[in-house]
Amino acid sequence: MRRRNLYCEAFVKSKNRLVTAPDLVVMKQKRRQSTFDLRGDLYCPECQQALLAVTNRRNSKYIYESQRVLQAAHTSHCSYNLRRATYREMRQYSTQVGVTKINQQLTQLLQKEVAVQASTEETARVIQATHQQLTHWFGSGSQCECKRLLYQRLDELLIYNLETRVPKFYYGRVILCDRRVHGRFINYTVKTLAGRWVCSIGIDCHQAALLAKLDGQLIEQAAVTVDLAFFGTIWQRAGDINGHLISYRDVFLENDNYCVIRAV
Repeated sequence: MRRRNLYCEAFVKSKNRLVTAPDLVVMKQKRRQSTFDLRGDLYCPECQQALLAVTNRRNSKYIYESQRVLQAAHTSHCSYNLRRATYREMRQYSTQVGVTKINQQLTQLLQKEVAVQASTEETARVIQATHQQLTHWFGSGSQCECKRLLYQRLDELLIYNLETRVPKFYYGRVILCDRRVHGRFINYTVKTLAGRWVCSIGIDCHQAALLAKLDGQLIEQAAVTVDLAFFGTIWQRAGDINGHLISYRDVFLENDNYCVIRAV
């Protein structure tokens, strides 16, 4: 049985543009005026055919396919017809493909982010191309099946819907800041454009190429806005600072090809 799809954005037919999930959730909570119908004007961002719906709670799982429609019919070529890869399959994925392939997919995700931000006539084509690239054949013989790889935007809703301990593709327009040395690691903080802390990226000090990639964006600045994509596992941990119990999210990047960053 196919799990209900989750969506990072939706296509608004009456406006002919894409709207990201955090914006739709804010509108649903009536904290921002909506100029379109949240119940009947949101469609699949890829095929623009299946009707979507926003759930009521901020800590809900993004945007779902609408249950008001008996069959949320995607077009035959839409990647949302495919099942999602399992956590186990995602853990195997990096060993089944080369780092070059992962780097190409990360680059494609950044192209999608730029297209979504611009919201032009080319956006739909870029989204379709990106989603088609983020698929992989798992299994062998009669058990071989094409599935959608797991990916997630680096935005406010990731904080509430984080799936930890599973490697994923993460991407989005974020604030990179707070470079600091911690033992043999260099840590960087990733925040949403609204200033909400998403996670910390840790890099071994011997990974010169990867450090140069991130340091090349900061260049003596305390913070900089970038388009960032990486492949890795975000871990949620608990710690004690000055007697206060806190939780934090971090990811360790072990390969230069697992991170793509562009200036905005």
